[in-house]
Amino acid sequence: MVNREYRREMLYCGILNNGIVETALCYLPDNIWNQINGKIAITTLNSDACRLAQKICKHDEIVVLSPWIFTYIPAGACEADREFRYFIFCILHEIAHAILKHSPPEELSSKENEEQEDEADKYAIEWFNKYVLENARKGLTQINIEEIREIQEEYQRKTAQLINWG
Repeated sequence: MVNREYRREMLYCGILNNGIVETALCYLPDNIWNQINGKIAITTLNSDACRLAQKICKHDEIVVLSPWIFTYIPAGACEADREFRYFIFCILHEIAHAILKHSPPEELSSKENEEQEDEADKYAIEWFNKYVLENARKGLTQINIEEIREIQEEYQRKTAQLINWG
């Protein structure tokens, strides 16, 4: 097992949210962790707009999280909770895109983009479930694509309500 000390210049999500992201990063296999540690920045929008400071932009990849994704995790939630599980999946999914050096969606056909999304899903689920198997004592359960799709649909409805509220 590798040293999982997080490089401070990697996480820019705020003190409380950084802890949640750190939990998600524990699900990465050691070889993937070694590839990304210090090379990927993870940040979130904490206001209506923001700029990405130079120190963030110096990373090989930048993962920007929606501020809403943190609000979906109930206070006191743990890794076994549905919302937290989905959050972990999302982090793993975005890191998979980075590791696989996927192209941005606007550079791809719909079919190519869908293939990339499926591949990132596959890696994220594989990493998630491997961690669960290796940490059986935590009482965690494996995740599958059906659970992910169900939560995505629910969150899309919630987000649409927020956007259309005004």
